[in-house]
Amino acid sequence: MNKIWHYLSPPSYHNPQFLIASKAAFLIICYLSGYYFSIPIIYVATLALGVVAAALADHPALYVNPLKSLWIMLISFSLAAYSVTWLYHYPVFFAVGIFSSTFLFVMLAALEARFGPIAMSALIAAIYTMLGYAQYQDPWQQPWFLLGGALSYILLSFIIHAIRPNQSLRQHSKELFILLAKYQAEKARYFKAHTNTEQLQLSLAQLSSQASLALAQMRRLLLIRQAQKRTANQKSGYLNLFFKAQLLSERIISSHIDYAALHQKLIDTDIPKQLHFIMLELAKRISRQTEVLSAKNTLADTIARLATRLRGEIHLREALGPVQYNQLSYMLANLKQMEKITRQDTPFPTQDFQFEAIEALTWKVLWQRLTNPTNRLFRHALRQALCMLAGYGIILLIPGPSHGQDYWLLLTTLLVTKPNYSATRQKLFERIAGTLIGIAIASGLVAIHMPTMLILIITALSGFLFFWYFSYRYDIAVIMITIFVALSLNLLGVDSLVTVSVRVVATLLGALLVYLAVRFIWPDWLGNHTPAIMTQLLKQIRLYQNCIFNHYQKQQALEDEPYRMARFHAHTAEAELMNHWRGLLSEPVSRRTQLSLIYQLSGHFHAYLSHLSALALYRNRTISPRSISLLGEINQTLMETLSQIESVISQPQPIDMEPMQQIIRTINEQLRQLIIDLHGDELLIAYQLQQMTENLEQIQSLLMTHLHVPELHPTEYHHA
Repeated sequence: MNKIWHYLSPPSYHNPQFLIASKAAFLIICYLSGYYFSIPIIYVATLALGVVAAALADHPALYVNPLKSLWIMLISFSLAAYSVTWLYHYPVFFAVGIFSSTFLFVMLAALEARFGPIAMSALIAAIYTMLGYAQYQDPWQQPWFLLGGALSYILLSFIIHAIRPNQSLRQHSKELFILLAKYQAEKARYFKAHTNTEQLQLSLAQLSSQASLALAQMRRLLLIRQAQKRTANQKSGYLNLFFKAQLLSERIISSHIDYAALHQKLIDTDIPKQLHFIMLELAKRISRQTEVLSAKNTLADTIARLATRLRGEIHLREALGPVQYNQLSYMLANLKQMEKITRQDTPFPTQDFQFEAIEALTWKVLWQRLTNPTNRLFRHALRQALCMLAGYGIILLIPGPSHGQDYWLLLTTLLVTKPNYSATRQKLFERIAGTLIGIAIASGLVAIHMPTMLILIITALSGFLFFWYFSYRYDIAVIMITIFVALSLNLLGVDSLVTVSVRVVATLLGALLVYLAVRFIWPDWLGNHTPAIMTQLLKQIRLYQNCIFNHYQKQQALEDEPYRMARFHAHTAEAELMNHWRGLLSEPVSRRTQLSLIYQLSGHFHAYLSHLSALALYRNRTISPRSISLLGEINQTLMETLSQIESVISQPQPIDMEPMQQIIRTINEQLRQLIIDLHGDELLIAYQLQQMTENLEQIQSLLMTHLHVPELHPTEYHHA
């Protein structure tokens, strides 16, 4: 029961979709209440459908140039709705219109980010026109009401944005800090008894991926807000919050210690319990970074008391040994610094900083995108257009009266088809199940002859829940939108009980059509992109690592733009690999190439980045010139190793791994020289480098096992 409740529990009102849901529900309620002012129910239901279509196009980029967005949306919706009305009784021309409009609307995404949602919403408006066409005595009235509903949503959105222009940033920043807090709370489990370390590491890698993608989304929103008003980010404070999130992310993800080994050594003390408490309290503090925090500072006092105790109790130092004692000391120092960051303002290093604007596409580049058959968007647009055309052909072959409800087939086809097989399959089952459950619920509500007022309330509520759950639980969202559309069509005069079988058959046929299309028409298998995604990650890791070692050479912990960008892109690339692995799980078994390898490499890359992030936190340490020189040599050797790994991954044929084995031996020798030159907590630098080297050795071993690399020098390999 608890699992069911957890699954059905609503998302946070901080979810960015909540505002969209609230705007749509407000207008739907306003329109449906018009029924009690003697406005024909067919008109208010069509207005509500127009609101939903427009709300699906809501995107932060719409507000960069509101007037331009308004005209583009109105023109797109008008073309979609009026062309359906005009060509409805001319099947040949209607088929040509469906194919060409679908292809062109999908290709609009090549122009700007905001055009993609607008194009999809225009196609949905066209299908709503098809579904309601037979219910109007004068079909030319329907587009007016659809456009009226869409226009009202757009104007309301522009008014709210003018009053609260930073609403999206506020919601996304809250979500970002909640994700970072979840990572910190999950990491605290290292200090709980009977923790499965392997499962915990996978969970942390997934949370790290989500946090990195949330950081990337916030950066996009800051860029959009900057395009609206050049100094908006500085004045609102969200640029500073973005910087604080980056600082906390680096420290949270960093790995200073072998947590499992430390917990085992301290198992007879209360220190693991104290560390667990500190990390959980810090997680709570992180989750509230967008709020005004209390002036009380009990957490800092708790960390300070534990650090003092560690320094004072000699038997603890002896039990830990010098290496783990230094590691635990620096872990506490890191927790102390994180606590300090959470209760202070963190001004962006350059207060007049401006994100580099996205360059407008040249006509030449645009033409290449629109006409290049190897382009992934081109193939998706053509596949989508062929699906819609085939779907219309099936509709013409369906016998018997359907009251226009066979166009549910096109609605299913449009909403389920995604750019690749994996993304489509992930949505396919949820769409089928959600649609069938929604049809059953809506038909049941109509069958028991509920009062019209109650039907209107349920219709408005289902519209609200659809948008609120849209990015949280897609299957629940599908149930809600199916109930909304079915009840709206019932208000238009469509007999839901008569047409329920048509909707069910149309949904199943649409799903089958989509499956066949993504499976056999230019299938875009994710496995084909694996080498490119991995090599991109390795490239970003090298850039990040190089920035860190450059700071070691300068003996400064600079937060300059090259360093910030390198850190950001390294973690974003790691998140892309994790998402890629999850996507591969939906591919056919025969296409899940190197799935086990990618899974294991993801864990090792995450561990490497965690130790690299920890290494970055020491980069302002003052060390000897000889140590600086050795660090420079180690960096070059590590970079060479990463380059070798990249070559192995990118090359389709087996490669001799002996050069990489030799590089690993060179790194170990350089580390032995470095350890001699370091003292006290400086040894933490060597510890992180040792962990990074071990990660590289494990990656090398994985590649040899999975890629069947020839062992030309077996005795040397055994020695390594």
